[in-house]
Amino acid sequence: MVTPAQASIAEAGVADGAESAASKKSDAPPVLIGEDAQIPEDFPKDVPLYKDMKIEMCAKGAAEGVYTLSAVTPDTYGQVVKSFKEQAKANQWTEEMSADQGGLMYTMTYSKDSRTLSIKVIKDDAQSSIMLALGKAAEK
Repeated sequence: MVTPAQASIAEAGVADGAESAASKKSDAPPVLIGEDAQIPEDFPKDVPLYKDMKIEMCAKGAAEGVYTLSAVTPDTYGQVVKSFKEQAKANQWTEEMSADQGGLMYTMTYSKDSRTLSIKVIKDDAQSSIMLALGKAAEK
């Protein structure tokens, strides 16, 4: 079965275990996909991560502190949502919005300092898919 994260990657035309064409430019940040995908060493330590997730894609944005990742875990949707909520609170992220969409997808949005964090947990048949985006807050 293809997960939503894998479908997004396939739509982008990037093969498993490869870097995107954009990341092959010398000044472009890497996009790691498949078995090469991992959390970068400089990923902020206060951003919640699920303990038993397998990273499928991780991209570092051109701007400092901007990251996107997708992952899967065999753990239940409810376990994953609960863990992210608890970690975000413990790490002093301010919840801006959360929404359970019929028990199939849960969206959480947080802010801290000048950063925004968006987490989506999607219920699949035998696993849960996770999509996380960390960015800079819009200047007011």
